[in-house]
Amino acid sequence: MHDLADQFSTMRTPVLLALGDEDAPCLETNLMLKAVLPNAGLWICPNTGHTINLEEPTAFNAQLDSFLAAVERGSWRRGHPEIEAESDLKLEMTCDTRTKAVARYCNTPGASQ
Repeated sequence: MHDLADQFSTMRTPVLLALGDEDAPCLETNLMLKAVLPNAGLWICPNTGHTINLEEPTAFNAQLDSFLAAVERGSWRRGHPEIEAESDLKLEMTCDTRTKAVARYCNTPGASQ
């Protein structure tokens, strides 16, 4: 997916990226997609894994309904090109003692503070 970032940046299709905060393998990729897709929104559902629609169907359906309604109205966000996609923060993946992956933000070495 990361190899296709340049192609993704030309897409104008509205996108809702949805994932659970416990779906550690997908967090970094979704953050990258959010940064490169100009019409993407990112919804991270707390305390859920990869199957949000099964784990939290009410919240998932509400997010999806809101997204589809905004697209239909023509009010889905168009991205904010004036906002720099890169920041002094990066996603760092670690593992805790129970072998569950954990994502956290940390300062990028050498970045201005």
